[in-house]
Amino acid sequence: MLSSMTKSKALFLFKFKAFSLVIAFFLSFSLIGCGGGGDSSSSNNSPDITYSVSFYDENLDLIEAIPVEQGNIDIADIKLGVWYKASENTPLATLNLNSDTALYAVANIVEITSQDELAFIKNNSATLEGKYILLNDIPLNENGAGFEDTLGWIPIGNNLYRFTGIFNGNGHKITNLWINRQSDYHIGLFGFANNAQIKNLGVEIAEGKSISGYSHVGGIVGYASNVNIINSYSKGNINGNDYVGGIVGNADYTNMANSYSTGNINGEWYIGGIAGEVSDTNMANSYSKVNINGNRYIGGIVGEAQYSNIINVYSTGNINGNYYYIGGIAGDIVSSSNISNSVAINSPVIGRGSGPVNRVVGYIYSGIVSNNFALDIMVGGENYNGLANSFSYSGDIRYHGIGRSIEELKTRNTYETGLGWKFGDNDTAPWKIDSNKNNGLPYFYWQD
Repeated sequence: MLSSMTKSKALFLFKFKAFSLVIAFFLSFSLIGCGGGGDSSSSNNSPDITYSVSFYDENLDLIEAIPVEQGNIDIADIKLGVWYKASENTPLATLNLNSDTALYAVANIVEITSQDELAFIKNNSATLEGKYILLNDIPLNENGAGFEDTLGWIPIGNNLYRFTGIFNGNGHKITNLWINRQSDYHIGLFGFANNAQIKNLGVEIAEGKSISGYSHVGGIVGYASNVNIINSYSKGNINGNDYVGGIVGNADYTNMANSYSTGNINGEWYIGGIAGEVSDTNMANSYSKVNINGNRYIGGIVGEAQYSNIINVYSTGNINGNYYYIGGIAGDIVSSSNISNSVAINSPVIGRGSGPVNRVVGYIYSGIVSNNFALDIMVGGENYNGLANSFSYSGDIRYHGIGRSIEELKTRNTYETGLGWKFGDNDTAPWKIDSNKNNGLPYFYWQD
């Protein structure tokens, strides 16, 4: 038999265990009721939702994106300065955050999400000077806004009413573009841009079609005057008579960087993989993989350069000219232009006629050409009978660059020893080499 004290202890333990079971049962029931055992009522127990607030400066360049929990927030607490929501002209003090949001350092930004909104830009002078940002890719429909029957897309801006605003593609692309205006000037997604910015934009021409015009024809801009064209590309076929380029037909007082073009270009005079002609223009860290057919002033990067600097570029397309002033990088350079740190890997470069055709530059009227390389099988010679790789001025390294084998062109030491090409991860050290990328040939850090 148990003693009275032992009986008291046993009764206490029984009561404690019973109380514990009741508490456990109650807690289990409460958790189930709060959604712990199913999705039907999970919102009562969910964590705070975090959204992203993206801040853009006055040029619509992204400063940074900050994760912020939903609810009312004080803008000044997370970013100094005056900020606006799109299409508003009143600075924000607070923001009720319930979705990912973009805030801008300037008022009245137009966010483009559709073909209708894109086509509306060319309507009048007010819209042509606006500030625009793409929020998504836009696949164009030829039966939609901005197209004319058999003529295709109506370019944004022309010689009378030029695009003077900012267009930030925001890393998105416009696809299925085509234009068939073979007797017209200033042809491209943008026809004529002046004192403008176009950046972070991809343009892809409709398969089986082209961008076609007569003069000043480009994949992105027909004629660019005092324009920044940055971080952009075009893909597809482009046709014209003169001043025809993969990115821009003709550019003056313009900055072009970190851009590229691919496809095929057909023309007559002043034809380039990036630009047909440039004057007072800076171009850097860009490349072309364009096959070109034309007559004179043809280059894998530019047809002709005047008062311009072209540095850190490469070209790999086939170049076929019926006459002369043809080069793997430039057809000719005049007026103290500069071409340096380029590599021409064009096989073939063909010229026919009685004038200069060379591996890097067709002809140098005046300017500096230095630190350039070319594939050595693009040999030189006094031969103008139309055979592939028939060049003049074969003894002048300025015209032909430093000839290297394909294996040497895939070696970083080739470019660094004595010539100081910069390899790194920024605009001042833009080059990279990786045996698994770009067929082992040099490429740019931004291509990663």
